[in-house]
Amino acid sequence: MVAGAAIVALAANSAFQPAEAPYEFHMSHASPDALPDLKSPGVELAQLERLEWKTPGARTAVATAIAMRDANGRLVPLDWQNAVTEPVFFSDMSAAETSKVSTAIREHVPSDAVVLSWWDLSRRIRSLAQRQAPLDDPLARGLLTPAAWSSG
Repeated sequence: MVAGAAIVALAANSAFQPAEAPYEFHMSHASPDALPDLKSPGVELAQLERLEWKTPGARTAVATAIAMRDANGRLVPLDWQNAVTEPVFFSDMSAAETSKVSTAIREHVPSDAVVLSWWDLSRRIRSLAQRQAPLDDPLARGLLTPAAWSSG
């Protein structure tokens, strides 16, 4: 009876365990010269991280990135390269493109302005251009319509 209960408990426990991810994630410290094209204040080059996603059977990584962490500890990709045809987690954007966008925003957008962009770019805008970019949630919770707009 006890053995049967133990087997049932193990089976129930395994049903609640998350499935194994279909990829391997590797993170390491990136050298400060990893992003020579990035010219932006607010980036501590000593704090950069190199990220790699690999899948079983693939010889090379499906996505690589150089990223920093924002004030909330979330990843802010500064240079993101997908090695497959579909976007993996983030859309492709090189460090040079990131630098151009953040520089243009700092130069041409008032400091109290709100910038609306896709969530991964919003994180870059907030971290590198020091502007308000509220839509930085991959679940798009910032895009929910206020209740007052949908009534009537």
